[in-house]
Amino acid sequence: LKLFWHETQKSWFKAAKILVGLLQQRLTLERCDAMPVFEQKLISPLAVRFTQERIRATFRDGRPLEEAYELIKTKPGTGDYDLILEVPFPNIEIIRWHVPRNSKEARDKDHWFTLDNRRLYCMQRVAIQHWPLRVAVAVDLLYADPGTVWKKFDSSSRGQAVSIGNSVKGPFHEKWDWIWQMPAASEGEEAALQAITDDDERTHAAALRDAPEEQSSLLALALSGAFDTPEPAKTSSDPQTGSATPSTAGSREEIKTVEAAPGPENGREGDAWTQKAVAEYQDLADEAVAEVERQLCTPGSKGFVWVTNWNEWYRRQLGTLRSFLESRSDRFVVHPGRGRGYTVSLVDDDTKEEAKKAAKDAKKAAKAPSAGESSAKEEGKKAGRASGSRRWPGGRSGPQKKWVPSAGGGA
Repeated sequence: LKLFWHETQKSWFKAAKILVGLLQQRLTLERCDAMPVFEQKLISPLAVRFTQERIRATFRDGRPLEEAYELIKTKPGTGDYDLILEVPFPNIEIIRWHVPRNSKEARDKDHWFTLDNRRLYCMQRVAIQHWPLRVAVAVDLLYADPGTVWKKFDSSSRGQAVSIGNSVKGPFHEKWDWIWQMPAASEGEEAALQAITDDDERTHAAALRDAPEEQSSLLALALSGAFDTPEPAKTSSDPQTGSATPSTAGSREEIKTVEAAPGPENGREGDAWTQKAVAEYQDLADEAVAEVERQLCTPGSKGFVWVTNWNEWYRRQLGTLRSFLESRSDRFVVHPGRGRGYTVSLVDDDTKEEAKKAAKDAKKAAKAPSAGESSAKEEGKKAGRASGSRRWPGGRSGPQKKWVPSAGGGA
């Protein structure tokens, strides 16, 4: 207040600016104190929608989605749910949101959305396998959206379907919509559909059932390790090594199974991982080659190549675009330019250019006079100079002597 009073004596504009800043800080602190970051709730994964049009068939560490949903377990449900999923990865985060007004679709009512599209896809597949049982999963319900959902939302189906492929921009090999994956009509289907509709229409956090208190998310694991008193670890003797190893709970053991990197101790499983990694690398490289060739074959292309989202989707496995093109010397030729610039051409085009250049040089060599012809021309020139003749530009003859009449008059 003293600073505010001091500034009012100098300038009302500066004083108003300080006052607005103080009010904004006060409002921010009040919101942070009154609103928790998230709550753990139970909801049907079929009632949650996607935010992206396409997803990759692998996680960021390169592991396929198929192996993740095969590790999802189930346990008896609670309340209106028949089963609860036990997932080997962190809980997905959901938020109550609606499709933006400026999208092609008409504005829809609010629904539950998530940015964790690949994990949601895995859970929906498992839920459909248990149809028509009412399946739920623990989620982290967010209260505020910093704008990330609006920026990343590009779904043309309002989040009801998603396409799966080896890359986001490339062709997809599967389109997932759980409604089209439902089995034939069976007893209990109406109750299952009504349960999904009820979860979709629960607009507030209080309307959702609380998740069981267990270590199902990374934050819960961290908090339990920080504040709970650890129990003495039970040991079990390993018959191969003879050493004592601590036993782990079922959920922790599943997380360890998913996140453990394949190694020599995994035997055939490690070989399978290697083969899959090589196959995924080859598929990604083939897509990159096809995209570059398409750009170079476009009419009017001057050799400049630009692959969208290269750093995000390709660089981790293929390296920089230039190094990848240089490694494919059988398909492309990289021509250095000014500074770091460069252009690219196809090997076939360069071969054609070299053939044209060789034919042009041969044609010039055929037109060039031989050594005998050159010597004959030189001798002719010498003879002409000796006889007093002179060659003039353009084949013109030399100047003629001016005629002067004789002194005796005309002829």
